Amino acid sequence: MDNRYLGLGKKFTAIHIFGTLVIMGTMVIVLFYFFLRPFVKKVDDKAVLHLSSVEIEAAQRNTDFIKQGEILFKIQCASCHGFRAQGIGQAPSLIETNKQYGHDLNTMLSMISNGSELRGMPAWKKMMQPKDILCVAVYLTTLKP
Repeated sequence: MDNRYLGLGKKFTAIHIFGTLVIMGTMVIVLFYFFLRPFVKKVDDKAVLHLSSVEIEAAQRNTDFIKQGEILFKIQCASCHGFRAQGIGQAPSLIETNKQYGHDLNTMLSMISNGSELRGMPAWKKMMQPKDILCVAVYLTTLKP
């Protein structure tokens, strides 16, 4: 096939056709993404699990919650805070934080759920179930210096 009418001579090959199709396909995917994006259900950023004092006491007495929280902490949080929550590098010691600020479960739930951009703490509410966040927070309240 003679491709001189395209101004390309004989250098127009299957690679050029494949590249053009890839670029066009990428453009179609991007357009679909931006047009369908408004229909995705948005999550309320302020939604946090708040517990009453009765629920807090019940959760703190539940040994299954504490054991589950310890396991989840070691899986999700230990890479930054250390296996014993002693703090590593940028992430603070959660034992010292408890000593300084108290063992307020609702504050811990809020911090775990919403994170802190300033401190580099990710918001776990999109990655963990509320019950799992509660288990980790209950476990953290049991840590003593």
